[in-house]
Amino acid sequence: MAIEIFKDLHVVGQPEALDNLPHALTQMLRAPWERDAGAEAEAVRLRLGPAVLAFRRAADGSLPAAGLTLLREEDCWSVPNIVPLDGGSLGHRTYNALLDEFVADFIRPAAEPLGLRVLTTEGETNAVRLLGGEIADLLDRFSGAANQATGTAHPRDFERWAAFVVAAHRASLDIGADLLERILVDEQGWPGDRASDLVIQYEQGRGLLRFYDEVRDDG
Repeated sequence: MAIEIFKDLHVVGQPEALDNLPHALTQMLRAPWERDAGAEAEAVRLRLGPAVLAFRRAADGSLPAAGLTLLREEDCWSVPNIVPLDGGSLGHRTYNALLDEFVADFIRPAAEPLGLRVLTTEGETNAVRLLGGEIADLLDRFSGAANQATGTAHPRDFERWAAFVVAAHRASLDIGADLLERILVDEQGWPGDRASDLVIQYEQGRGLLRFYDEVRDDG
């Protein structure tokens, strides 16, 4: 089962072309999107970057009101975040739909004539992509054999779980608690409360292994 994640956007190319993107993009804008001068002034006050473009979208029957920021970095423009304007939060699907609309309607038409490349990441992933094949297989073995009512309580289940944690540590796997919990729930079929317990155990195990490595290196 695929796991939904937030898409990323980067517009890359020659510096002069990147400099020309704001004007070209502004010329493309139409309802329900518009420039957000107030948000841009706040971004300047907060010194978020050398150049910031802010946009706002009015709500309609398909998507909610939202604010989108384009941040100039050394060699690209990127979208650091899209936020709801009417409170609450944006789910992965809505966030990605807003980004896809902005890219299709404005970014690509403005960027490609300038010779800029528009790079977007996928909005879905899975355990193999996030963990790597070997580590994902170890997690599969644990989940396939473990009693979900007891988690890692049985010695054999603990051994399989420990093998997963140790492999993740050896590979210096960098995965957040949220993504690991979603793998356990969405792909491995664990109940939410049990998955949360396993994530805590994972982080404790990784912390203990890091401490062991530090002590061993100091010795």
